[in-house]
Amino acid sequence: MEHRLEERPALRLLGHALDTALADGRNQREIPAFWAAHDRGPRQAMLAALGRRDAPEYGAVARFDAHSGAMRYFIGMEAGPDLGAAPPGLTWLVLPAGRYAVLRSRPAASEAEFLAAIPALWGEAMAWLPGSGLQPREAPSFEYYDGHARPDAAPRRFMELWLPVA
Repeated sequence: MEHRLEERPALRLLGHALDTALADGRNQREIPAFWAAHDRGPRQAMLAALGRRDAPEYGAVARFDAHSGAMRYFIGMEAGPDLGAAPPGLTWLVLPAGRYAVLRSRPAASEAEFLAAIPALWGEAMAWLPGSGLQPREAPSFEYYDGHARPDAAPRRFMELWLPVA
């Protein structure tokens, strides 16, 4: 699988979280609904708190229990250290510094293709990682959505998946 390795400094995110699980595909129903709800409200509160009109967004698996399949999925935006307390309804997540394998989704020409590419990339990445020669590291994996992920980037719309590796 095509990938690149990057060393990344720690990153503080402002956002909100959803507790979900892999059981019965629950995460594949709840996470898209969580993003839709995010776009209708918390996104604007986050941008206002950060003093921005737009910003790249992150979807991080902040906690994952391999035994039960339970996870906490966090949607956030980069926030510098100068921002004090999180506004009501929002919280912090720190993505630790370290090495990451970065994978890119297939280019998408439509919204349906883009939405299908995200879980497909996760599946491909989880199948690829054990034989890659890289060792997973304890840290959140995350999706990165910048200008390349916007609908107006079609037909070359993509997102990135960052996997923490040793």
